[in-house]
Amino acid sequence: MKRFLAKRFLSMTTFIRLMIILFVAFPPLFSELPFYQDSKCIQNKKCPGFQLYVGPEIYHVQRKREGGAKQEGMIYGVHAGYDRIERYKFYFGFDALYAKGVLNGKNKADICLKSNFSDTYTEGRLGYTLQSKCRWKPLFTPYVGLGYFIEKNNFTEPRETPIHFKTTYLYAAVGFLSQLSLTDRL
Repeated sequence: MKRFLAKRFLSMTTFIRLMIILFVAFPPLFSELPFYQDSKCIQNKKCPGFQLYVGPEIYHVQRKREGGAKQEGMIYGVHAGYDRIERYKFYFGFDALYAKGVLNGKNKADICLKSNFSDTYTEGRLGYTLQSKCRWKPLFTPYVGLGYFIEKNNFTEPRETPIHFKTTYLYAAVGFLSQLSLTDRL
């Protein structure tokens, strides 16, 4: 039972590391703390129009193939990005992700499968920001973008049949960002 819990749940050290990453990556959550307040920005109400963010990316992957093979596992990585958003100006955004983990499972013949799995993507976006100065300062930024995605699944077991999958594609992104500022700080 102990072994099962150790495999399925984060250790205390990993949890503390994730909390530190969240603390650094999402300062608006902790904006009331004195060392997070930039007095010039708050007094002049002219804050820089960009966001730089870095944070953990954790997700579960479950793969089922037509031949009957099934695999699953947790994937851990980092997601980073930059957004330049200013009222009535051109918008520029960039996202990047790298995540990897181990997938375990069995095939139709009940042979154990194990593979190293990784996801990588980058995306660039261009748009234009429309924002009102009234009360909640609604913001709307339509954008178009271009991205590239890579997924690798390299089997390590069974050793006698080394199989490596690599999926890549270029994609177009169309969307929008929206925001309502409920207070001057958020």
